[in-house]
Amino acid sequence: MKKNHNKTIGKKRILLLFSSVFCNLIFGQCVTEVWGGARHCIALQNDSTVWTWGAPGSLGDGASVERDAPVQVHGANNVGFLTSVVHVMSGELFNFALKRDGTVWSWGSNVASGFTGTLGDGTTVATRNNAVQVVGLDSAIALGGRGYHSLAIRVDSSVWGWGSNLGGAVPPGGGQLGIDTAVSHGSNVAIKIAGITKHVRQVTGGGFFTLVLLSDYTLVACGNNYYGELGVGDTTSRHVPTPVVGLSNIIKVSGGWQHAVALKSDGTVWTWGKNQQGQLGTGDTLNRNVPTQVVGLNNVIAVSGGDYSTLALKADGTVWAWGGNERGECGDGTKVTRKHPVQVTGLTNVTYIAARDYHNVAIKADGTLWSWGWDLNGQCGTGSNHDTLWTPKQVQSLGLSCSSTTGIETNEKATAVKAYPNPVINDVTIQTATELGLVTIYNAIGETIYKEKIFSTEQQIDLSKQAAGIYFLQTQNTYLKIIKE
Repeated sequence: MKKNHNKTIGKKRILLLFSSVFCNLIFGQCVTEVWGGARHCIALQNDSTVWTWGAPGSLGDGASVERDAPVQVHGANNVGFLTSVVHVMSGELFNFALKRDGTVWSWGSNVASGFTGTLGDGTTVATRNNAVQVVGLDSAIALGGRGYHSLAIRVDSSVWGWGSNLGGAVPPGGGQLGIDTAVSHGSNVAIKIAGITKHVRQVTGGGFFTLVLLSDYTLVACGNNYYGELGVGDTTSRHVPTPVVGLSNIIKVSGGWQHAVALKSDGTVWTWGKNQQGQLGTGDTLNRNVPTQVVGLNNVIAVSGGDYSTLALKADGTVWAWGGNERGECGDGTKVTRKHPVQVTGLTNVTYIAARDYHNVAIKADGTLWSWGWDLNGQCGTGSNHDTLWTPKQVQSLGLSCSSTTGIETNEKATAVKAYPNPVINDVTIQTATELGLVTIYNAIGETIYKEKIFSTEQQIDLSKQAAGIYFLQTQNTYLKIIKE
């Protein structure tokens, strides 16, 4: 019985991981995902290994020293390395990762925002410098989080959270775990968030709030609402998931520190919450408690909210930013606050973006990783502390080879696969150095549109009859995102 159950979980996990609504999993060709906390970053490579850099205490490399270049995350009890990972995420001072078997592992600070237990390992140990398993959670298929709480979706579509349930500086606030703060200030083990009655497509966290994208492409939110960050039409905090007003056809949502950004299926971008530094992109600094469209921004395929800035990725591979820019968050070579979107300088062919506190990261189609913004603790990963990077620079020690910088071999080496042209109008060509083997292409809802075993190193595939949108190509151990125009 257990064996059959695991098979069912595996099938559902694969289906969901290839869905475009989990836009945190937009795959590149080498570095597949990157995220960051207050002063650190975490990256997942397509050999399923995890790498971190930046401020000490949150890196999981068995030490507590600052790293200005990537180091590999250690396994449980500092034995070996953390492998078989399919998804990574980060809070302010900690990280967590989803393994293929549905377990979730975390490391870093276990104390934050007046609560001990942000790692979800059932203890009050102050910090962990290697990965520990989150207690009370299995069969997870996706992660979300940001501030001092973490979130996960189980295979049964339920949402689970752990960490702080407290609000910010102004009481009462809080409730991001779906619990009244008068009842609980948080949980050091994973608990189910009540009040979500529909299937779930994505979860994301802000500084002190939670956003959930439902199967009908609408949103619900709970937690702090001092600045309207829940988007429910007022500034009253909620501990029960409440519908975000006036939004439909949402395919991606991202929580900033005290604001939120959502992407609609038509490529338009909508924001709400705090707007002190223009992070809503509305041309002013007025807070909004209902979603408002970012005017003049179209053909967007991904969005990400930072502390006081916001990023958007267009279908043409360019990146656009707005909001706070004192630390170069907008990547335009200036420190001028931007109330409207401006293009990030020198970035093209981008497939993935992530906005963090005062630094941002992006993955190009060739699998290389780029970063910009505040680099005081080496969180930009460029090999030295520049204080601020005003335009994007490539992160070293992670790149096209996908090989471990330690020289240690793994059992999950991935063969680099190229797909071009990308974006594609009619035919896409896939190419690799060795035999391609089984090739599968999924559409945005996880349906198979192409499946064939290919015994050559190159194959042309006709996509002319497919609708415009995002598709995912899978070979034996490589995942690529394809944009169909």
